[in-house]
Amino acid sequence: MDGLTWFAVVVGVTITWCLNLHERDNPAAIPIGNVLVRALPGVALYVVLGTIFSAIVLLSVLLRIPGVEQNSTLRLLTALIAGFVVPQAARLKDRVLTRTVARKYPFVASCIQWIDESSRIYCRKIINREERKLSFELLKQDGDVRQSAIHRLFEFHLIEIAHHECARLKKEHDVLEPVLNVFNVRNVQVKLKFFTRFLGYRVALDHICQVAANPLVIFPTWPPAPDDRRATSANGRGRRKYEQPYVKAYVLGHF
Repeated sequence: MDGLTWFAVVVGVTITWCLNLHERDNPAAIPIGNVLVRALPGVALYVVLGTIFSAIVLLSVLLRIPGVEQNSTLRLLTALIAGFVVPQAARLKDRVLTRTVARKYPFVASCIQWIDESSRIYCRKIINREERKLSFELLKQDGDVRQSAIHRLFEFHLIEIAHHECARLKKEHDVLEPVLNVFNVRNVQVKLKFFTRFLGYRVALDHICQVAANPLVIFPTWPPAPDDRRATSANGRGRRKYEQPYVKAYVLGHF
């Protein structure tokens, strides 16, 4: 194969990787630039492996059908299709690699799983890592003030956050009732995760910084403390309740 044919294969593999990236779940809308820089090793491994397997398939086609190799346009088109289709065979891994197969051939199953995690789904790992790292980076500076801002913002948007989570679970065809547990969240890092998934990475950071600079813009009667002000007070009464039937109906999308 000439250099142009190899280039067509690489282009097909790259297009497949871009489609995989587009399909990756990124609920917090982490900027793709942050992901790509850290995912370069996985991208390179995916392109290399995809190019090798696609070239093997392409060579077998060229040997069996000599007319394809003689026609330059048809050869390039075949190379592009091979580079696009062959790497997507990795999607069949979860169906082929059943528990029975994994038990019988543990070493092979481990190798296939490692290659898949290090190439095709590597971006998903980076996205999850960036989402977890956000809370540590955000609270390194002015931690108490920003914790208070997160508590205020979470309380302010709580019903819409729960409604948003319910819509996400509906898309995944999951059980909806556990979404009501969002109303019981107290941990600041868990609140930050739900809040960034609700507004997106950049918008959530802007809101947190604005409220941290001027806490009285939301719930001015709250004392300037970094804890969750929904904790039960001395008289046994909490600050806000979301047990009303119409609130649950709205969150669960019943009307």
